[in-house]
Amino acid sequence: MILVSPHYDDVILSLPGRLAALGARATVVVPFSDEDAEMESTCLAIYRRLNVTVHPLDMPEAARRNVPMRPLLMPARGEFEGADRGLIESLAAKLAAVLTGASGLIAPAMRVHIDHAITVDALAALAPSSAALYLDQPYAARWPRLAARAVAGRTAVPLKSDSEGAEGLIAALGSVVQKRHVQAILAYRRERGAVAEAVWFKPDASGPVGEAGASRFSA
Repeated sequence: MILVSPHYDDVILSLPGRLAALGARATVVVPFSDEDAEMESTCLAIYRRLNVTVHPLDMPEAARRNVPMRPLLMPARGEFEGADRGLIESLAAKLAAVLTGASGLIAPAMRVHIDHAITVDALAALAPSSAALYLDQPYAARWPRLAARAVAGRTAVPLKSDSEGAEGLIAALGSVVQKRHVQAILAYRRERGAVAEAVWFKPDASGPVGEAGASRFSA
């Protein structure tokens, strides 16, 4: 199972229980490298502990590209400046090579941060309906209306996950993620209980999602 995480920490914050449950069955593809070396090393230590394979694509994250505050957050479609416009095509080519033959794909849904937007748009160019989507944290916790809009028209499939280990993984990032973000994610999870982690798919999708294929994501 391939999970796409725009940065090293995104899928840990968003699907920690599922990641722990998948363990060696998971490959996490990380499009953007982190400027923060401590963040990267902390996340890599978690992935090693879970026996998760990590496939970095080493594209420079927004901080390394000196992206201004606008459009860093909530960029409109097509609202990319300079070299960022070419990143979608470059990333799509890299992802295409990695995703060939994948049994399943779990991808981010939200375009709140420019690196997430580039990732979402690159994946949409490759597989607009065959990817199961997850809600990116901490953005889903901070902006629930935007989260709902990102998965509008899709059906939620709750994931079987290691709920006991999930909060521990989030806490393990406490030294490199802002405390308010950690608190918001934990509150979001406790409010939603068993459905805190889910993937969202198009009921009529072809490929590895759809009604018939949904079980492979929750198994």
